[in-house]
Amino acid sequence: GFYQSFPGQNIVKAVQKHGGVMTMEDLSEDLVKSTKPETISVKYRGLKLHQIPPNGQGIAGLIALSGVEALESSGKIPCIETKKDGSGWSSSQTLHAMIEMTRLGFADARANVCDTAFHEDKLAKIKSPSLATSLMVSGTWTGEGDDINVNANTDTTTTTEMRDNFKSNDYLLDKDRISSRAKRVFNPDQAVVHGMPDPTSCTVSFQVVDGEGNAVSFVNSNYMGFGTGIVPDQCGFTLQNRGGGFTVDQGPDHPNVIEPHKRPYHTIQPGMLTHSDTNELYATISNMGGFMQPQGH
Repeated sequence: GFYQSFPGQNIVKAVQKHGGVMTMEDLSEDLVKSTKPETISVKYRGLKLHQIPPNGQGIAGLIALSGVEALESSGKIPCIETKKDGSGWSSSQTLHAMIEMTRLGFADARANVCDTAFHEDKLAKIKSPSLATSLMVSGTWTGEGDDINVNANTDTTTTTEMRDNFKSNDYLLDKDRISSRAKRVFNPDQAVVHGMPDPTSCTVSFQVVDGEGNAVSFVNSNYMGFGTGIVPDQCGFTLQNRGGGFTVDQGPDHPNVIEPHKRPYHTIQPGMLTHSDTNELYATISNMGGFMQPQGH
């Protein structure tokens, strides 16, 4: 009822007043598309770190953590240990490794994080099951010819129309992929990985845990301070500015390019830690910091 009554109507009026094209139908469709996704996670030293999947950026932290584990297990760096005085993890060698693997995670995130549901819907339109399967399993487009006509009916879909370099979460979190990449690019003597977060600072977060071990990790943000700064009439809140998370300077094939009915790259990321053997709660985590948040986790 919220979006279909006067708040929704006033939101649309405010957006259209400033040149936007939002309609009441758009709000209805977005309500239908609202998701409660399963978390994505990696295991590290008996714990499992859970993050919200893309279009959230939590996958960057998971890739970084898997990269650190790969460097430890391969002997590229000593096993990171915390000493009684709290030191150990703060050695220059350890910090360098963690920074480089975090950059690796950010590089993957900025190149690939997008509205996965949007791209999976596009894949579902492909009529050839074998082609659709190969695209999803590999995480990339495998057809060599741009002129492959998948559907010969009047409503045709070609690989040219579908090609957008989308990579699945399973592909991005593949341990062998991350391990081989981490070991190949890591240099103990200098910084070589170029991924990094944009300098931002915003977000509100709180953590709630009850006596029975149920927990909530909650994060909210209008983005860029007060979002758009637009306040719908009689509503008392500002509209968010999350459209700023779309990628507009990397060409039309970037998976996070702006398109209708699509969610942008999103910075906020509630997180949780559970024991990997029992799935019992260990801790909830979150932090402020915009694009920096995976590093904070």
